[in-house]
Amino acid sequence: MPMEINNMYRLKYLGLANNSFSSQIPANISGYENLEALRLAKNRLVGEVPIAIASMSKLTSVLISLNNLSRNFPEFFENLTSLVLISATFNDFVGRLPTSLGRLQNLEYLYLGANGLSGTLPSSIFNISSPVGIQLVLNQLEGSLPPDLDVTLPNLVDLNVAINQFTGPIPASILNATKVMRLKFPANKFSGNLGSGAQGDLKFPESINSTSLECLAISYNNFGGTLPRSIGNLSSQLNKMTIAVGNQLSGNIPSSIGNLRGLEMLHIGDDKFTGNIPHTIGNLIELKEFDAEMSKLTGSIPSMIENLTELLQLSLKGNNLQGSIPPRIGKCQKLLEIDIS
Repeated sequence: MPMEINNMYRLKYLGLANNSFSSQIPANISGYENLEALRLAKNRLVGEVPIAIASMSKLTSVLISLNNLSRNFPEFFENLTSLVLISATFNDFVGRLPTSLGRLQNLEYLYLGANGLSGTLPSSIFNISSPVGIQLVLNQLEGSLPPDLDVTLPNLVDLNVAINQFTGPIPASILNATKVMRLKFPANKFSGNLGSGAQGDLKFPESINSTSLECLAISYNNFGGTLPRSIGNLSSQLNKMTIAVGNQLSGNIPSSIGNLRGLEMLHIGDDKFTGNIPHTIGNLIELKEFDAEMSKLTGSIPSMIENLTELLQLSLKGNNLQGSIPPRIGKCQKLLEIDIS
């Protein structure tokens, strides 16, 4: 970056994304007193983020994703109190997240997925009431989530902490996050029994109050218990649900699952479910992927499956199904994959 560019003190937007710049972010990237947006994503930038950026007090968005930036995530971001968006996914940041992030009271979007971040989440992050989206997927973060998420993050829409090492229960307070649309918790060490009605069972997920919920993913954790009938009361907007895969859930698949008529993806395999596939599965006319493989399901494949004319993938392998394949499954003209082995 030429030194002369620093003379452009009126500059408000600097966009250098989607190139092949392969050096460090220059230390001379200063003097932009009026800069509001810094967009350097999708390059090959290396090294650490220079402290000179701390002087850009009017910045509202920093996009540095899809580079090779490294070392600890910058503590000096605390000086950028106007920040609304930080996107730093797919880099090589390591170490703990700085507690100073909690000073960014205007921050709405924090995207730090696919790095090497570790340790527990600083509690100060949950003192920011403005976040709409938090994505921390594919790091090495650990510890538990705070019990009062509905109070600390009242505007939360998108929470993705997949593929980390979080433990403990999913906080019951998330049930009251009425604006949430996407909840993704897969591939952690969350635990607890889902609601069979026994004392101490989790009220998650069947009691989520958000009518906007579109995606619910809790697969590959340490959940036990059964799927309650009330799961059919989840949002009518729900289109993706991976709830059982890789946990220790058992019992029957409740027929009320047929109430979730907006579902396009339903993954409930790789667990210990028994009994029949409920015939109400035929109500899910928007379904594109149905995975109930590697369980202990019995009985026949319900004939109502012929209603799933949008179906692309059907996987029922590794069960104890009997009878014949419904002859009218041929109505599912879009099917690309059937596995009932």
